[in-house]
Amino acid sequence: SFEPGNASKWSTLGVLAKSQMLAAQAEAGGTLDSTRNANYYSNRRSSLATFRGARQIYFGDVTLTNPAFHGVMFVESENMVFANTVTQTFDINNADGVEFGNSSNAVVFNNFIDSGDDNINFAAGQGKNYEGGAPQQYAWIFNNYMREGHGGVVAGSHTGAWIQDILAEDNVMFMTDNGLRLKSTPATGGGARRIVFRDTAMREVGTKNSVTAGGQTFTNNANGNPFILTLSYSAGSNVFDNASASARFRDITVNRVTVDNGSPSTGGAMISVDGYDGTDTSLGYPETFHENVLFHAVKIANAKPASISRLKDSTFKDVTITNWGT
Repeated sequence: SFEPGNASKWSTLGVLAKSQMLAAQAEAGGTLDSTRNANYYSNRRSSLATFRGARQIYFGDVTLTNPAFHGVMFVESENMVFANTVTQTFDINNADGVEFGNSSNAVVFNNFIDSGDDNINFAAGQGKNYEGGAPQQYAWIFNNYMREGHGGVVAGSHTGAWIQDILAEDNVMFMTDNGLRLKSTPATGGGARRIVFRDTAMREVGTKNSVTAGGQTFTNNANGNPFILTLSYSAGSNVFDNASASARFRDITVNRVTVDNGSPSTGGAMISVDGYDGTDTSLGYPETFHENVLFHAVKIANAKPASISRLKDSTFKDVTITNWGT
């Protein structure tokens, strides 16, 4: 196992990260104040593997651990398969398992992903410069086991050119901080649309509960949500020109999904939705709602009540909730 790393430990624990941060430090004149150290730590480390402009690529049958930053990234690529891998970056690094950015036609299957950040993440840039750009689109995600991580299937927070046309089915999520996680900020623009999330089992998603199974006790320390659509994400220090319209999420289907969070005494709301209230005059956007969200044949047990605001033209059908606490 590896000791967890962070922005204050790269000089003692890092290998590749240390080399890259030292180069950034030299570029800055030999010293880094706390703000610049945090910024460089977020932007100057490399992932284990990055494919940019790749076509017809199969990545699989490997174990990924202890990256300097994220695991595997596909950027502006087409026709990608990510399969039969083991990712073990949880509590080592704040690292996504696999990320797709402004790419088309991805298949993700038969993976075990235990990551320090989002398990499977999609991104499409930030702000005005990405309006009208290539979206992140066409992905099929199935037969994956996701353990820990900040989110199981995740769109955002970089949503500028839209994240769209994703089918996630037949997956298992155990002790992830969030399950289906759609996140952005108003100024990022774009959003996520035409996403189907179905036939998925979730256990202890976003809780601080423990589970004993097979003679082993698994513990969790999260405060997240099985389902979250938010424009209140803290987007970090990246600088970009504000989009011409607020980000939003629409045309989202959740079907035949089960959630058992053990006890409603910990964790966040079972379903969390928030839009934008339109009050920030520096943005100039009107009040923004998410829309056309369908929850159908969903069973949720032992989880806190939903918290929903700024959602319209949406349907909850055959949703069964057992033990939502007080």
